[in-house]
Amino acid sequence: MSAVQLDLQDRWVLKMYGWMNKNVKWICPTAPRRPLTILGGMETNAWFDIAELSENMQDDVASLNHAALSIANLLSEEPPNVMIGIGGIGFGAAQALYLASKGCYDTNQRLQIKPRVVIGLNGWLPVWRSLQNNIASNPGGRDRPISLPILLAHCVTANYVVPYEFTHKCAHSLLMAGFQSTLRKYEGDHNWDEVKQWLKRYLRL
Repeated sequence: MSAVQLDLQDRWVLKMYGWMNKNVKWICPTAPRRPLTILGGMETNAWFDIAELSENMQDDVASLNHAALSIANLLSEEPPNVMIGIGGIGFGAAQALYLASKGCYDTNQRLQIKPRVVIGLNGWLPVWRSLQNNIASNPGGRDRPISLPILLAHCVTANYVVPYEFTHKCAHSLLMAGFQSTLRKYEGDHNWDEVKQWLKRYLRL
């Protein structure tokens, strides 16, 4: 059986509904409610806090780490023979990318979920500037990114929140760290057919 973990966004399941099969288990955890600084302190569901969305923003590392452990613990309940893919939209994409990349250099065994594929839509990579150094500083993790394909998709006409240039820099950071990072830019809605093809290819569906 293959398990696909989708951060926060039920929209994934709605878009992929016609493609469901008995070999896929969709897990859609809901982020906790918290005051969000960028929204003036208004409470909403979010994995972490942000004050702005730019390449120079200050990352809420404590909350990112807490959420990464929470999601990793959820996935640890899956049977050992299950192939795992993780992904999300916006905040969910950022959290998925953070968990997947952190698992390649962090010594905490609980974070090493070893996903087969990662997909991020209209998202970004937190702490992207330090990724290459983090990978290089862990001799045991230097080969892990090579086997992890990552698809980043960005809708330039529909996404007014995450600047495309920021996503491009995050994709380049992943490439420089050794990941199989692919960036796709779309006009209008996402190319869900390509998302399906990535899941089929790397989860052997």
